[in-house]
Order: sequence, then structure tokens, then C-alpha cells
Amino acid sequence: MEVNAKITPKTRDEFMQAMNQYAIDMKKDMQNVMIQQAGLACADAMTFTPPIAKEGGQGMKPIAEKTGKGAVKRDIGTIAVAIDDRKASKFMFFRAVCNTLYAGDRGQFTSLMKKYAGKAEMSNNVFYKIAADSDQDRAFSKAKNLFAKYVPRHSDYGTDHIVQDIDAIHERILKTKNGRIVRNGGPGFNWLNKYLVQSKANLQAYIKKKQADVGKLKAGWVGAMRSLPKLNGKKSDFYGKIRPPKWITRHTASTGYAVASINNSASMSVLVGNSIGDNDNVATDADAPNIVYGNRVKQMEKEVRDYLEKNIKKFNNK
Repeated sequence: MEVNAKITPKTRDEFMQAMNQYAIDMKKDMQNVMIQQAGLACADAMTFTPPIAKEGGQGMKPIAEKTGKGAVKRDIGTIAVAIDDRKASKFMFFRAVCNTLYAGDRGQFTSLMKKYAGKAEMSNNVFYKIAADSDQDRAFSKAKNLFAKYVPRHSDYGTDHIVQDIDAIHERILKTKNGRIVRNGGPGFNWLNKYLVQSKANLQAYIKKKQADVGKLKAGWVGAMRSLPKLNGKKSDFYGKIRPPKWITRHTASTGYAVASINNSASMSVLVGNSIGDNDNVATDADAPNIVYGNRVKQMEKEVRDYLEKNIKKFNNK
């Protein structure tokens, strides 16, 4: 379901109140209303939980998949560069400087920095200012202090100074950046501290592998929707009408669930959830839960209005 007009976020309590009123106004069985709204809420969760379009929503459209894949590529691009990339030379130079710092080789450090100081295109960055310092002992100390914060771990590299397992490094940095490197400030100083990997082909293969995970969070809501009880004991129709795209449904290991207690009319409840739906706070940061509640309230109010207007027209035409 796509919503073009503005959605006012609502709380769970407001959603429950609206659902009760909806059942009364539409003369519908509350049991069925709860099941149906729970299923539609699952669809809304897919629509409003990242990846989504830049303008918001459209979370089941191709633009959302494209946005998700682009975010993965950008994130990995902040931490890794291939040695056969045309941009790799400055990173290889940086690795050489790092090695002099690790080894405490001030002579080799001074020699490398003299080469760097002559590069006019680098004159606006902090590294250039260190290289231009006439006091090489001070420059060496400044570089160690600066790189202590930004230098990739020496232990991540093999003897050839090429990382063999970018996956482990990527996952480690993702954890420090709450799952999103670019959005949460990047690894820092990323024009210098990228890890060197074997080749562009290897790096592209890794990016493609991680892009295949796009849609996995949303897929849990498909599982939750499918787990709901049937309406009036019959197959419910809301799932068949929603049709999540293949880039979501291809993730068959469901993390979604539905727990329903609907036999006692005095205390009915339907709970839907997704155990990874808020990984790295993607749903919380997007205010997805309250937007979902808000959209359900909005759509129920619209349906009631349409129903009443239709009946008024029928009455007036008699």
C-alpha cells in the first residue's frame, strides 16, 4: 500500500481505539478486524521500514531495493579499495607510512613524507600539514597520534599488506557504527584509511554478496503475515492482494511471527513481530512503528468515510 499524503504518527493505544471504532462503524466482527489490521500493519512495516525511497515510503517498490543496494555499496566503499583500482596508489602510500610508524622507523617516515609534501593536490588536508612540518620528530609524533585513531588494524593485514577477510572487518566496523557506516559518520578519515583488498573483482563479488541481503529485514513481516489466523476460518485475502516483491520474499528463513488469542471475545489479542525488524534500530530511527500505527488509523478512517458517503448517496437517490 502506498500513501502519498502526509501520515501523522500514532501510538499503539490510538491505533487500538481507532480499530474498536472501525469495527463498530463498519459493523464488522472484531476478531476479523484485528486479524486484518495486523496483516495490513505487516505490509505497512515493509513499506515504511528501510530501505525506502528518499522521499519516504515505497518500501516494496524497486526504488527501495535500489536504495538498499546503493547504501551497501557506499558503506563498503568507505572501508575498502582494490589494489588494482586507479585510486589505490595513495592508499598503498598510506600503508607504507603506517608501516614506518608501527616499526618506529623515523628515517623512512621522513623520506616518505618528503615525497608526499610535494603533492600540491593534497595541500588542503591534515596529512599534508604533518608532511610539511620541518620538525620531523614532531611530525612523526603527530602522525602517530592521528593514526592511532584512524589507522586500520595492523593485525588485519597479511605480510603483503593486503587484507584476506574483508567480511570480518566490515562486520566489525558495522557493529561500531550501529549497522550503517556512512549514515553514522563513516570509519573516519576515509580518504586514507581504507583497507586494501586483492582485486576489484574480489571487492565487487563481496559487494554483490552483501547486496543479496537487501530485503531480509522486511521478509520477516511476510512470515508474520502468513502466520496469522484465517478470517472467518477461511483463507484471508489481504496477503494475496499485497504481493511483496521477489527481492523480499526470496529470503525464505522467516524471522516473523504471529501470536493470536481470539477465542475469548472479552480478551482478544493478535501480536505480530519480526525478530530482526529493528536490527541496528532501522525501524526505530525511521519512526516506523508509529508511522505504521498512523497509517492504519488513517486508512481505517478513510474506509469508514467512504462507506458512509456511499450509503448517504444510496439513501439520497431513493
